[in-house]
Order: sequence, then C-alpha cells, then structure tokens
Amino acid sequence: MPNASIEIAGDEKIHRDTQCIVSELCKTDLFDVIASNGHLLQEPELLMGLFSQVLEAVNATHKAKMCHADIKLENILVAFDHSLRLCDYGFAKSLQMPLSGVSGTPTYMAPEIIAETYDYDGEKADIFSLGVLLYVMAFGQPPFECADTKECKYWRMMYTSP
Repeated sequence: MPNASIEIAGDEKIHRDTQCIVSELCKTDLFDVIASNGHLLQEPELLMGLFSQVLEAVNATHKAKMCHADIKLENILVAFDHSLRLCDYGFAKSLQMPLSGVSGTPTYMAPEIIAETYDYDGEKADIFSLGVLLYVMAFGQPPFECADTKECKYWRMMYTSP
C-alpha cells in the first residue's frame, strides 16, 4: 500500500510518509483547567504534582536529543485519569545541531529566541519556558505582558543599556 493514507476530517489526509504521534483521547488541556479554576498557588501539592509530570515529559524529550520549543499550557493535555501529556511537537528541534530562528509562543519564549540569537541552546530555552509555565500555573497569569517585543518589560530589561 504505497499510497495509503488516513482520512482525518473532510479533505485532510495524513500520508504514509508523514510521521505523527498518536495517544489516547484526553478530556482537556491545562489552559482550560487554569482558566476554569484559577491559579494553583493555594494548592502547592497539586501544583508540584502536575508540574513534576511536565518536567518528566520535557526530560524525556531532552533525553531523546530534542527540544520541544513550544511549551505552554495549551500543549499540555489532561487525560481522563488526570495525568498530563505533553503534545504538539510541531516546533520540536534536534539538540544535535545549533538552533536559530523564532518559533514558539511569544509569552513563553526565552530572551535569546525573541532577540533572534543564532546558535541558542534549545534545552535551556525549554527550561525558560518551564519557568514561565510554572508561574502561570501558580498565579494564573503570565509573568510578562507583551504586545510586541519592544514593549515587553523583560525584553527591555535584557536587551537595552542602562
């Protein structure tokens, strides 16, 4: 079956030479959980339990010599048993070559990505995103508000002279 494909919805098809990850059906994502229930700062055991699951998933990704490059609430699915699944590896990159270019979600991006630095460390960029993720989980809002990079308080702090 060299021309085999799977019909997904309507006209969309995944062809045989396309790689994809298939997992169980999940009921929601972490964004919806935080949006519905507010921040988790008042429930530190729940916060750390959920965040440790994300750390395990990112650690497994890094052990596979990949960086995720788009860690955010919306890319963490909540399964029916309340366990978490890191998803959407669409921006993932190999850690075995120098990284460059802007990809991901601006609110969660490391400063070196926003500054369009060449040869940045994807593993460290993921760790920065994890810090933003933990902040959003704890406080229910991002640590930085940016309309664009020039208006972003942390961008100015990192890349302008005093």
